[in-house]
Amino acid sequence: MDDQVENLRFNRARLPCPQKFAAMQVDFDVMEPKSGLCHRIGLHSIMATIIIDGRADFCRFSQGTTCHPQLKSPLIRTTSPIFRHGGSTMLTHSAIIAAFTAIFTLGACAAVAQTVQSVEFSSASAPPTAFQLKRAKAQGKTAKTIPGDPLNGYLRMPEGAGPFPAVVLLHGCEGVKAFHNDWAAFLTENGFATLLVDSFSPRGQDIPICDRISNERRSKLVSGRVFDAFGALQFLSEQPNIDTDQIAALAWTRETGISLVNQDSASRLFEERFAATVQFYPECFSTSAGGNFFAPLLMLYPGKNDWSVKKDCAALAAKSTGINPELRIYEGAYHGFDDPDFAGGTSKDDWQNIYKTPPKSVTVRYDPQLADRARREILEFLGQSLGR
Repeated sequence: MDDQVENLRFNRARLPCPQKFAAMQVDFDVMEPKSGLCHRIGLHSIMATIIIDGRADFCRFSQGTTCHPQLKSPLIRTTSPIFRHGGSTMLTHSAIIAAFTAIFTLGACAAVAQTVQSVEFSSASAPPTAFQLKRAKAQGKTAKTIPGDPLNGYLRMPEGAGPFPAVVLLHGCEGVKAFHNDWAAFLTENGFATLLVDSFSPRGQDIPICDRISNERRSKLVSGRVFDAFGALQFLSEQPNIDTDQIAALAWTRETGISLVNQDSASRLFEERFAATVQFYPECFSTSAGGNFFAPLLMLYPGKNDWSVKKDCAALAAKSTGINPELRIYEGAYHGFDDPDFAGGTSKDDWQNIYKTPPKSVTVRYDPQLADRARREILEFLGQSLGR
């Protein structure tokens, strides 16, 4: 299929889309030109960015299926902001046109639009560590700072003049997904500027890395996400309508959210500080001995999570100094409880899982009630942590 789908620009009335995940089913046939195979695609949780007169609006559509036996999911993903999702299927330009034709034909309820600005910035540069400085001095050399990587992000601003508190959103091993934009829209509706960081596409990573997450632990796609977060923090701090003392983070990265407010981690390399962080479905193996926390940390742990060990996170909360991290157990929940793509639950058999033998398979399941609970509790946490 095509390697990239170009941005589509509609100089017409705003595209209708379902508000609050209203049910909608669209099927359309797509001919893949190279193979001649015909796909019947159902639009499911597709997050589309519609650019109209310079404004970008995200829309979401409901679950569908594919008749193509070789496709694992009916998801559209491109390297452009028009369609971005955590799946790996690429559709042709004609497929996108077909999708929008179907949507326009069916119509839908109009959504309350938010302005979404695609922005470019860099991950934070990595200053030399104390050991690197000492070694360079012994060798008669100068330790060098490693420059950051170019990144993309999606910036939303609440209505009004500001300055606004802000939240950096960090996706997980599947990349940017529709529900991340749902979270960004929800937070912006509640008065927060949001910056959703895309750490994968700018690095040429257009498919999920969940099947090798442990192997990538020391790469920029995993451990390097701390530097992406601080790059986003630095970018937001330069914006005139952002309250630089009230910038928090939401992380689906398993560990990054913990590191952002832990003085015993890479955060010690930076002068900037996050005011609070939330870590979804945390993995606490490397931090179970505790840390020194300079800002509030809220960990939302699924009670039936089989991709980490609860006692590690309990040990982190019990043994840490400074501002004590808070661990909340969501009983009955699995990994991905806030992601509607996992409605009905399934086993991701190809995902790498060091907590199982053989080291494969993660159970995921969406729980709308617990997702609503998370929204309420995170708003409350951010309000208390940021003094709002």
